[in-house]
Amino acid sequence: MKFILIFLFILSCQKTSLRITTVPDKALVSIFDSQTNTFQKLGQTPLTISEHSDLPYSAQESDVWGLSIEKKGHIIEHIFFDRSANENFSLNTKLKRFSDWTDTDSDQLSELANKVGKGIQKVNQFIKNSNYSDALTLIEKLIQQFPKSSIFYDIKGSLYLLQGRRGKAIASYKKSLKLNPDSIETQRTLERLGGRL
Repeated sequence: MKFILIFLFILSCQKTSLRITTVPDKALVSIFDSQTNTFQKLGQTPLTISEHSDLPYSAQESDVWGLSIEKKGHIIEHIFFDRSANENFSLNTKLKRFSDWTDTDSDQLSELANKVGKGIQKVNQFIKNSNYSDALTLIEKLIQQFPKSSIFYDIKGSLYLLQGRRGKAIASYKKSLKLNPDSIETQRTLERLGGRL
């Protein structure tokens, strides 16, 4: 009986956790709640999120956490974290200041950000409705407009996985990794899929 209890205790300790640190610190971390279609605040960095944290029910049940990291005067970071590996991860990110990120007119930047945001919002709506073909069509358009943006290839790979098209998913993740070789999340996804780096 003691052996079973110890084994269950060990299993319960092997849940996924994500440690988030930022430069500058005290950035607000929120998690997406698919039941309310809103982001729920979790706290400020440095922060550790685990399955034992006070998470919305939809996040507790999901294999993927959609996270938002924001700090006044800095560009908001959006991260999709696949927690199915049941491991401890660490994310260190340097937030970019608005003033450092652009040398173009702020109206043009706002228009561009709105365009990308609306596109991703439509893609998420298509995914929510299991309309993967329209989501892929829209992602292809975004890739044509922003061919050096690795995140769109990650989303495309995820869409192919949802359709059961593993080979195409691997190709998309490889393209993403080529554009952003430092992406640990994409590297781990490729390793889990058996795609050689």
